[in-house]
Amino acid sequence: MDKIQELQQINYGTLFVSILVFIFIIIPLFKYGWQGLEWLLVEKLGLQTKWMRKRKEEHEMIVSNAEAIGNLSKAVMELTEQHKQDMEKSDKNDDEIKHRLDDFINESSVRNEQVRKDLMGCVSKIEQSIDKMHEDNLSHWETSKTARSNIDNRFQRMIDSNAERDELIKAIADGNKELLGDKIDQKFDKYTKLCGIPANEVDEFESMCQAYFRLHGNHNRKTKYDYVKTRMQIIPVETNLKKDQPEIPLVLARG
Repeated sequence: MDKIQELQQINYGTLFVSILVFIFIIIPLFKYGWQGLEWLLVEKLGLQTKWMRKRKEEHEMIVSNAEAIGNLSKAVMELTEQHKQDMEKSDKNDDEIKHRLDDFINESSVRNEQVRKDLMGCVSKIEQSIDKMHEDNLSHWETSKTARSNIDNRFQRMIDSNAERDELIKAIADGNKELLGDKIDQKFDKYTKLCGIPANEVDEFESMCQAYFRLHGNHNRKTKYDYVKTRMQIIPVETNLKKDQPEIPLVLARG
C-alpha cells in the first residue's frame, strides 16, 4: 500500500521532461564531447587508444577490401570482353570457311555438269561422223574402225579424267564434312554448358547443320541437332546493331 502511494506521488511531468533532456541533450553532448576528445587526442596530440587503433585498422581493411574487389571486378570485365571478341572472331572465321565451301561446291557442280554436257555432245557428233563415213564408203571400213578405236580411247581418257575430278571433289567434300561435324560437336558442348542456344547463333547453327546433312553426315550429329532444336531454350542476347541496317529476326527452322 505504501509503495502504491509513493508511485502516486511521483511527478510524471518532471520525469518525462528529464527523459527528453537526457535523450536530446545529454546523449548528443556526450557524443560530440567524445568526438572532440578523439579529435584532440588523435589529430592534435597524435595519441591513439587501443579502441582507436582497432577502429582505424578496421577502416583500412574495409578500404583495402573495397579496392581489391574493384580490381577483381575490372579484371573479370576485361576477361569477359576479351572472350567475347575471341568468340566473334572465331564465328567470323567459321562463317567465311562455310561460305567458301558452299561456293566451291556450287561452282564444282556447275562446272562438272557443263563438262558432262560437252562430253556427251562431242560423243554424239563423233558417232554421227563415223556413221556417215561408214555409209558413204564401205571400203574404208578398216580406216573407220581404226578411227573409231582412237576416238574410243580418247573418250575413255576423258571419262577417266572426269572420274578423277569426281574423286577429288568427293575427297574435298568428305574433309569439309568432318570439319563441319567437329564444329557441330563444339557448338553442342557449348550449348549444353549454357543450358540453351544464344539467339544470335540460331541461324548459324541451323545453316551449319543443313550443310553437314547435305554432305550425308552421320546420325549421331543429327541426334544432337534434334536435341538442340526441340529441347534447348533460346537465350536472348543483346547486341549493338548499326542504325542503317535492317533488323533480321532470328528464327530456328522447324521441320
